[in-house]
Parts: sequence; C-alpha cells; structure tokens
Amino acid sequence: MKRPLTIIITIFISVTFGGFLSAAIGWPSLQGEPTVGKQVPDLPVAAKERWFPPVSEYREPLDEEDFERLLAALDKALIAAESLDDFEREADLHLWNFTRRLGGPAVTEEQEERVLSHLANLAEKYPDHRAMIENNSNNARVFAGRAGNIMPFSMGFRLDEDYYVTADEAVDGAVDDAQMDGLLTRLDEILKIPETVDNFEVEAPFFLWQATKLLQRGPPLSPEQAARFVDYFEKLKMEHPNIAEAIERNQRLVDKLLPGRVAPNIVGKDMEGVEFALEAYRGNIVVLYFSGEWCVPCRAEYPYQRAMMDLYEDMGEAVVLLSVNSDDKLDTARAAKKRERLRYRTWWDRSTKGPIATDWNVNSWPVIYILDEEGVVRHTGKRGADIIVAVDQLLAEKRTREFQAKMETQAEEEAEENAEADR
Repeated sequence: MKRPLTIIITIFISVTFGGFLSAAIGWPSLQGEPTVGKQVPDLPVAAKERWFPPVSEYREPLDEEDFERLLAALDKALIAAESLDDFEREADLHLWNFTRRLGGPAVTEEQEERVLSHLANLAEKYPDHRAMIENNSNNARVFAGRAGNIMPFSMGFRLDEDYYVTADEAVDGAVDDAQMDGLLTRLDEILKIPETVDNFEVEAPFFLWQATKLLQRGPPLSPEQAARFVDYFEKLKMEHPNIAEAIERNQRLVDKLLPGRVAPNIVGKDMEGVEFALEAYRGNIVVLYFSGEWCVPCRAEYPYQRAMMDLYEDMGEAVVLLSVNSDDKLDTARAAKKRERLRYRTWWDRSTKGPIATDWNVNSWPVIYILDEEGVVRHTGKRGADIIVAVDQLLAEKRTREFQAKMETQAEEEAEENAEADR
C-alpha cells in the first residue's frame, strides 16, 4: 500500500527544515562535521577559577555591600585577559554565574534595575556579543524574582559535546580509547572546579548524567570501556557516599541503557489500569517515548507518532510505539491521547519522578529509545523524522536476516533432497 501523503509531507518538512527548527528551538543540530580525532578543548578559565563569592556567603536580603561586591566581581572577570581573548565563551559563563546568583538572596527592585542597566551598557560596549549579553540579561530578569531558587551552575555549563563522537560519526561503529580518556578526564576536571565543589550534591549528579547521555548518543562501548566507567562510578561512591544513590542511577544507565544493551523490563499499568510489560513486545521494533502533555518538545513529536502508526500499520510491519507518561493527572494524559489520535499503549508514571522514569534515570523530556526485536537499545536521542529513518534501517536489517535465514533453510532442504535422490 502506498504511504499516505501526510506522512511523506511530514518527513519532507522535517528533513528539509530540521536544521532551521533545531536552531530556532535550541535543540542540538541533527547534522554536523565528523568529530573523530578532535582534541578535548581546555576548560574555560571562567570555570576553572573562582571569580564570585560562594552563594552561601550572601546574606538575606542582598545588602548593598554584597551587591556592590557582586557587580565588582563581574567587572573584574570580564576584563581579565582570558576573557578578552575569547569573550563570547568566557563572558557568557561569567554572566551565567553572575545572573544565577540573583536567584539566591532577595534582590530589591532598585538592584534589579541597576543590573539590567549594567548589562545594557555591556551590550553597547561589546556590540559583536550583543545577543549573548541580552540572553543573560533576560536570565537576570527571571532570576531576580526567584529569591531562594538559585539555578545550578550545571544548568548553564555542560560537558562539551563537539569532541565526543556520535554513533553516525564513529569510525567502524566504535569509540576509540582516546575518546573515552577525553570524556573521563573532562568529567573528573568538572567535578573539581569551584562551582561544583561548592554545591557538590546538586551539581555532580547532573554532570554525571550529562556524561552518560553522551555515551548514549554514541556507538556501543566495548565491555572494557563500559567497565572503566563503572569503575569510575565505584570510586566516586567511595569518595562521595552522600550522593551514592545518584551515582548508582547513572551507573545503571551505563550497565543497562547504552546502545548495545538489552533494555530493562518495564512492568506497570496502562491508562485503563491493565498491567502490561515491555518484554511482551519482543519480536517487534519498539519506539519508547518518555513524554508528557506538559512538555512542549514532547508535543512536537505527536505528528511523527501519528505518521509512524499510519505508516507501519498500513504496511503490516512489526513496529510498536509505547510511551511512559509523566503528567500529574491521568485525565490530562487521557485527553491528550484522545485529542491527538495517539493509539499506542501508555504507562502512566504519575509524575516526572515516577518509578519508571526514576529507574531509567530520565531527567529531561522527551527521552526516546528505539529497541530492536531482541529488546536491544539501538538508538537514543533521535527525534522527528530521524526516528522514522532509524526504524526503517532496523526493518531493513530484519528483512535481510529473515531473507538470509530463508535462503539457508532452502539450501538445507535442497541439499537433503539431493542427498535423498543420490541414495
């Protein structure tokens, strides 16, 4: 049967405009230059050294002395030689560290206005970096009204992604040891920088999660490479027993949820209260969404999900869509599926901290896994039409194996017939 026109249009739009949409929304680009052989860049000086007083030293509310000290620290950081050498990179991190501190002790309206005026003057002084400065100015507006809710440093400073190879970029479908060394070295460096040490229980788990997400987007690790990460986590647990639980969640991700691993089973109730299990769908290619109606990027996947259901049902292919819903209210999840005509089966996890999401260490939404018919994780992190492309590739592999098995069976039968005839 021919594919519906809507499916073709959906895929065309995604492939044609995917790069533009990714840039506009802020999602990672789906395409890029191969990164094999690139050196791990040095950490920004803005991260390696202490430029601002720890948040714990600020008094409530933020008095004028502390406010002036904060502004002076920013000015000193921005005129440092290292900042001027790479202003976009260094100043962006300095401004993040400055603006996030406005969410600690209460900031007065007058102080907020002074901050915004200060940043506006910076934008005039550095017109080539206006967009970066104005983005941080917007952060200042938000954080100044969030007293007692300081954003973690790790939310604005991430492990570099451009030097760690993706599955599509890997030579011979493997990660070389130099890549592993680079990632482990960088992770170890980041866990020792001042901003991490000052709030280790909050910052360290997020950086560990960033590292394991990089591993997920890459090709399968060898047993020896995976063991190195597990050993690293074991060492961290001994050094930091107060965050052992968070470390173990990331260790489980390396053990169970990297490409090449058999995904752990999920057992729970669907939206009608009927219990079902992920393992029941072995023999099918499974696209598993961790999603929620509250999540804008999750809702952006709905058209592609409808396209896949129509596409593979019409073709009689063994492809199954499943989801884990994180909405707080069951009625919200049910209404969304009915409105969007989403016919796949869903576990309701009750919240973003539900037992299934916690077990799978889901900290951002959506998270999408593609499993082959053996239940092996083959892809993570793909979105939109890229999921359809990946599923089609798995189907092609499956058909090839089935054809080869058929040919081998026929050859064996012919050999037996010939042997019988010779007798």
